[in-house]
This record gives sequence, C-alpha cells and structure tokens, in this order.
Amino acid sequence: VVEKISGLAVKEMTPSGYAFSHSAVSKETTVHYQYSENKAFNDDIADVGSTTGTIGYRSLTPGVTYYVRAYVSRYGVTNYSNVITVSAPVAEVTDIFTEILDTGVVLEMDTGYGDYTGFQIARKSGKGKYQSLTTTTDRVYKDTGLKKNTKYTYRVRAYYYNVDTKKTVYGAYEYKTVQTGKARMD
Repeated sequence: VVEKISGLAVKEMTPSGYAFSHSAVSKETTVHYQYSENKAFNDDIADVGSTTGTIGYRSLTPGVTYYVRAYVSRYGVTNYSNVITVSAPVAEVTDIFTEILDTGVVLEMDTGYGDYTGFQIARKSGKGKYQSLTTTTDRVYKDTGLKKNTKYTYRVRAYYYNVDTKKTVYGAYEYKTVQTGKARMD
C-alpha cells in the first residue's frame, strides 16, 4: 500500500526557504515535493526529494506564483497531495546603517532572505511628503546637499526586476530617521 499525503500547507518561511507540513508518513517513506508555474504540472516541473520538507527560495523567482504538491511513490504507484500556492519573497531590508555628515547622509542597506535587484530610496523632512531620491542596484547610497542640523526620514525597499516578464515586484519598506550636523555612524 502506498501512503497518501494530505493536508499539505506552508508551515513557515525560514531564512532558506518554505517549510511544509502535511499528514504523517512512516519513517522509511521519502516525501517528494514538486513545484511548477503551471497548476496542471505538465510544464517545467521541478522535483525535490526532501527530508526537511522545504523548497529553497533560490529555486524560485520573486513575484511568480508556484503550485506545489507532495507525493510518495512506491512500486510504480504515485499518490499526490492537495495543491497549494507559494510565491518567493523579495528580500526585506532588515536594517539601514547610516553615516551622518554635516550636510549629508550615507545609507547602507542590509537585507534578509529573498532575492533582489536593487533598492528604491525616498526621503522626507519633518512632516512633509516623501520625495523619490533614486532606484539603485548599489547597497550604499550617499545623499548630499542637505540642510545642517535637520531631521530626515528615509524609506527604503528592495525590488526585484524579472527580465523575462519585464515586471518589478517590491519588498516592504524599512524606515530610518537621522539628523545631520554631527558626524557619527548609527
């Protein structure tokens, strides 16, 4: 008898990939995971034999929906689970390190898991509106020509540009407020 997996679900997003949960299987049974951009699983199927129950982000393109199913196979018989969908994340900006200058700020972005092409950076002073500064593929950005002894708030998010689809997807914003005028690193 070939076991059937049921209740396939995303258990959590780990730093390296999606971890799945499903019904229990016997110890000697290897669970395989398949994912495809096609819900019929008839094109571009990737098959991952996994003892950890994960699919790594490096295998997935941000902004693309993937269909995932699990299965066990024995004696030429394959039983598939229910199908779920996942999308690879765009990297999150986890911190913005700054170097404060008299009339400028140097920003250095740190990212968590996920892929990215670059960063979108905006700035505001006081309660004003954010003004777009740049879209850059560099992790470091120098903002100069600012007023001395003035507070500025930056918002930064990572983006991923898919060269195949010509679409851009964005991560969440990270914010940092600084004051010019006294050279220091935060």
